[in-house]
Amino acid sequence: GLGRDVRLHTYLHVRDNELALYGFASEDELDLFELLLGVNGVGPRTALSALSALRPEDLRRAVVQGDGELLRHIPGIGRKTAERIILDLKDKLGMEGGPARGAPSVLDAEVVAALTTLGYSLAEAREAVGSLPAGELSLEEKVMLALRYLGKE
Repeated sequence: GLGRDVRLHTYLHVRDNELALYGFASEDELDLFELLLGVNGVGPRTALSALSALRPEDLRRAVVQGDGELLRHIPGIGRKTAERIILDLKDKLGMEGGPARGAPSVLDAEVVAALTTLGYSLAEAREAVGSLPAGELSLEEKVMLALRYLGKE
């Protein structure tokens, strides 16, 4: 909320006589941004567009599963760029644990929706869901634990 301290993960992009500073809510977003910049034909604008269009875990899953169709829906990414992203990053993202890194469940999406309805930002809600213990929990239990987590910050 307003007046709260925020921690950002930053990337300084240096080109010829131009400096641009990019900020990310999570280290995961920064890592994906840097990986995307390593793909020929993907610049900062396209990498940001990808991270704006898809959550990091969805972007990672699309690359690992070779879902070029989903990537082509991102502004600035055509067929060839989508193929290049998949070719260049599939192994890198697969080793980090594509699906194991957390294909968010429908239940987790409902928890995020509940938290954003209560006024928390999307980043706060996702962070709280990421803090939840593994295991079978009901929607109510997950929301209560997430609220408890957010109350401690």
